[in-house]
Amino acid sequence: MPSLAPRSSARPIVRRTRRPSVLRFGDVPVTTPSEFTEALAGGNFDRLIGTAESNWLDFKLTGYAMQDVNSAKLSAKGRWELCKDVAELANQHGGYLVLGVNTEKQPTVGIEVASQIRPIRIDLINIEAYRAVVRSGVYPAVRDLRLKWYFENSGTANDKGLLLIDVPPQSDTDRPFVVRQMYNDDLGKETGAVGIPVRNGDQTDWYSAERIHHRINAAEQGPSGPPNTPVGGASPHEIDANAQADERLQHIEDVQDWADDPIYFLQALPPDPVDELPGFYGATGVAQTLLRPASLRPGGFNLSGFGQGEWLEGALVVRRMDDAAAWLDPNGMFSIGVAAGPAFLGWGINPGWQPGKPIRINSVTLVEFTLEVCRFVHYALRPHKESPGWSYRLRCVRFKESVVSLGPGAPRKVPLPRYPVEQGATSDTWEKRVGGLDDPSTEAFRVLSAFYGLFALGEDDIPFRKGDRIDEVAVRDITG
Repeated sequence: MPSLAPRSSARPIVRRTRRPSVLRFGDVPVTTPSEFTEALAGGNFDRLIGTAESNWLDFKLTGYAMQDVNSAKLSAKGRWELCKDVAELANQHGGYLVLGVNTEKQPTVGIEVASQIRPIRIDLINIEAYRAVVRSGVYPAVRDLRLKWYFENSGTANDKGLLLIDVPPQSDTDRPFVVRQMYNDDLGKETGAVGIPVRNGDQTDWYSAERIHHRINAAEQGPSGPPNTPVGGASPHEIDANAQADERLQHIEDVQDWADDPIYFLQALPPDPVDELPGFYGATGVAQTLLRPASLRPGGFNLSGFGQGEWLEGALVVRRMDDAAAWLDPNGMFSIGVAAGPAFLGWGINPGWQPGKPIRINSVTLVEFTLEVCRFVHYALRPHKESPGWSYRLRCVRFKESVVSLGPGAPRKVPLPRYPVEQGATSDTWEKRVGGLDDPSTEAFRVLSAFYGLFALGEDDIPFRKGDRIDEVAVRDITG
């Protein structure tokens, strides 16, 4: 058998970075919303220096753009930016916009941090005009929106200060909040399109087409009802979780440019898709385990050859050249995509293969890699979110049209000539859910059983099987 040691290389992904909500710098102890408002109320503006922007905090150096210097009316771009900033906090759990604070991006952590207090002349901002813009530009109405000036010397008159725009937590029945008019910077005008922004660390994300479609489709398929009741067979959290899972697979496919390739996707889905894993970020955080994963055998088909990784939309993304990519979200959702090509799933058994030709899957590669994914979920992620509700989602696309085949047992370099031992894929879209179990060897076996069903093969055809589990000792002893 040819060597089963995969090539190891990585190509960087340059994307936006998200980190913990607030960082400490020096002796500045502002780490919570209550401490933040206490600093403002007491006029202790110096305490804000070093505070990082986050899911609940956004700094602005100046007021929003006006039509001209002599007008209290906001420009089209100013109206859009104000509505976007308020709506994205309303779509989270509320938060603060603070005008009059300059920020700098910290190169070591990649996020905006308050660097300088620059109080704004209060006569340059019309608070009532701001309220009117938000009332007309965000739907539904943001409840209990509050705007208030704060001054360096609390309780004294001053013509300059920091303007706080307080967006309180909103009702679940009102979310998501929609910006009525999007703005096109190139055209310099509003477009008539709408958008749904969400705060993601110090950045703004927008609902994708997939997520919007999920919400519309679920609402139209099921009866209306009170919040947090089943809609179209799923709760709002389940709908959002399914949309997020779909988005991740689509993102992997887009980043890897796999629109025409057969792909094996495997996702580990956490029991609570809302909560972030404790200690996800940081030099010793959960995400770092993906960069240094434990493996059964050095040089095997595992996660250790995926490179140093990059941050994308708050998640850690790593990939192995053009044939595999992994996406770890802060809530613990772990998404893997592997191309069914000769460099990975077809390793060593497709001599002379060229694009467009049929592809044979190396079952040893398949089993080892699936087991290593389950081991990573079990040992690196589950301890931080203990619950029996974990599950796996298997999704295979374009296997039949790409003439992908799989045989029973360990692979042969050349198929037996007298009769076919390999089976072709029976479908182009194959999706199965596997409930989380107690140990990775059993979980991997269940996932592989579902995968083998795509080729009309049974559990007895899976190599390294030992009862209802994969034999880790046998995988560790792979040679050749």
